[in-house]
Amino acid sequence: MPCIFAGLTTAVGFACTGMTPAPDVQALAIMGVVGICAATVGVFLFAFPVLYGAKNLRFTVQFTVPRWPLIHSAAGIGLLIFFVLGIVYGRSRLKVDYSPTDYLPMSNSYRADYETAGQWFSRMNLPLMVEVESAEDPETWIKLKPLIDTMYEKYPSGFQAVWFYDQIVQLNRAVSGNPEAGFPEDEETLAQLFIWFDPEDLELYMDEDRSRILVNFQIP
Repeated sequence: MPCIFAGLTTAVGFACTGMTPAPDVQALAIMGVVGICAATVGVFLFAFPVLYGAKNLRFTVQFTVPRWPLIHSAAGIGLLIFFVLGIVYGRSRLKVDYSPTDYLPMSNSYRADYETAGQWFSRMNLPLMVEVESAEDPETWIKLKPLIDTMYEKYPSGFQAVWFYDQIVQLNRAVSGNPEAGFPEDEETLAQLFIWFDPEDLELYMDEDRSRILVNFQIP
C-alpha cells in the first residue's frame, strides 16, 4: 500500500505540474515526470510479476508486495492505466521555451552581449547590460533614467525594472539629510555611497571592475 499510495500521489502531482500554464514550472517537472514514469512502469512490469511468480513464498508476499493488486487484477490494471494516462497527458503539456537569442550565431553582437550578461549576472531575467568606463560616473546612471521611465510608459501594467538607481537615491537622501535630494551629481559622492552597500548587493547590479551595469526587466 505505501508503494501504491506514493506512486499515485507523485504521478498525479507531476502530471498536474505539467498541466500548469507557466512554462518555467512545466520545465521543472520534466525530470520528475520521467522519473516517476520509469519507476511506475518498472514496478508494474518487473517487480510485481517477479514477486507474483514467487507467491508461494509466504514471507515475501506477505511483507513486500501489496496483495490487493494481485488478488484484484482489474483494480491493478486500472491503476496502471490511470498512472500512464496521467503521466502521458502531463508530459504532453510540458514545454521548454528557448530564448530567441539562442538562435543567433555566436558572431552576432546581440548574442555576444547576451552571453556576457549571462556569464556575469545569470539568465533568470531579461537583462540590459550597459558597458561603461566607470559605474562611478553619475552621468551613466542619469542617462539611463529616461530610458527606464519610457519603458514604464510603454508597459504600464506589471512592468518592473530592477536596478540600483533607487537605492542610491534613497541613501543619498539619508546621508545628506535632504529628503528632496536626487541622484548624486559628482563621482566622489557616488563612490562614497557605494562604500555603504554590501559588496554582495553590488554584485547583483554591476561587475567587480565597475565597468558593467545591469538592469533587470520583468515584462508581463
